[in-house]
Amino acid sequence: MSKTKQTTMTHPPHWQRVKLGEVFNFIPTTSHSRKDLEYKNSGIFNIHYGDVHTKYENYVDFNKITPPSLVNEDTYAERNLLKEGDLIMADASEDLEGVGTAVELKNLGNKKCIAGLHTFAVRDKEGKTTNGFRSLMLKNPSVKTRMQQVSTYSKVYGISKGSFTNINLILPPLPEQHRIVTVLETWDKAIDALTRKITLKQNVKRGLMQQLLTGKVRLPGQSGAWHEVKLGEVCEINMGQSPSSKSYNEEHDGMVLVQGNADIKNRKTIQRIWTTEITKTADSGSIIMTVRAPVGCVGLAQENICIGRGVCAINPTKANLEYIFMFLIYFEPLWKNFEQGSTFTAVNSKDVKGLKLRIPKSIEEQTAIAAVLTTADDEITALQGKLALLKDQKKYLLNSLITGQILTPENV
Repeated sequence: MSKTKQTTMTHPPHWQRVKLGEVFNFIPTTSHSRKDLEYKNSGIFNIHYGDVHTKYENYVDFNKITPPSLVNEDTYAERNLLKEGDLIMADASEDLEGVGTAVELKNLGNKKCIAGLHTFAVRDKEGKTTNGFRSLMLKNPSVKTRMQQVSTYSKVYGISKGSFTNINLILPPLPEQHRIVTVLETWDKAIDALTRKITLKQNVKRGLMQQLLTGKVRLPGQSGAWHEVKLGEVCEINMGQSPSSKSYNEEHDGMVLVQGNADIKNRKTIQRIWTTEITKTADSGSIIMTVRAPVGCVGLAQENICIGRGVCAINPTKANLEYIFMFLIYFEPLWKNFEQGSTFTAVNSKDVKGLKLRIPKSIEEQTAIAAVLTTADDEITALQGKLALLKDQKKYLLNSLITGQILTPENV
């Protein structure tokens, strides 16, 4: 694969075609792994390759994020210290898509930071790039594709320093780079603000749940009695049973199979796998809850489905369905007290049926409580839709700006 030629890139005439090796010098990295790190908000900060893949997006912004620090601060050299704007790239990835994932240091100030195991650290050597643009330039589809082409595989995908330096990219003039960063920062600020608003709404909803689902706070006009029941006393519980894996397919043959949290997204079951062998089933509208790790994830069946052993179906017979659904969402983090097993934690039918909860005797009050919480849920869902739209817009802009398909006006 390393002999494959990089596709010729088209670009605006005033953009420059260069190799990454003409732009960057390598900075020595260290071999520190997770066991060498701790979280203490000070000391010598370390960028771990796993966090490059999963925790950071484009930047390690020290105004927002505190990376882990070295346990033993005598295990690095001054030459390992990074500077503002340095780029850290993970040189190992479990999948091809992750090859070349990189982050840029931002708002480092006078803090000390190094790059750890399975990383490259590079620094602009001639001022050809502006701060904030370096991590973005590697998102260019041509660069990303070339990194994947020259990667090698041995248990994980990797890329060598030599391959990295020979990759071509198109580089806009510095003023254009700065304007690109400014435009994308506008979207970042909007995304951050909306994310904080969603978090606030989620915390408010969590507080409402704690108050309303325990009877600590009563809604106006409600004064009836509450009583303690077991889930199995007010609901029909149907534990799943997995069909043979030979019956699984992606051709929509048979019935949708729901067997774990991978089949529940945004509190709804999804179509992922179908089965022609029908074991246990659940009707559309049933509450579906995972009973194997992670235990307690709940959603609503969007159609008649086949349920595997990793889930159960819950249908209230003497309680309001929305109320029970909201209670199970509230109870999700508490299932860890019931989990059994060391490798694959799980709960059984007895655990689920025996779950104790206090509920209003009045179905009317249950319905009223569920309505308040559903309204809060709907507000959060609407905001999450706006957030997804902003992220899609930013993704489109990023791709268009760094490839020169869209040019920024000079007064940005």
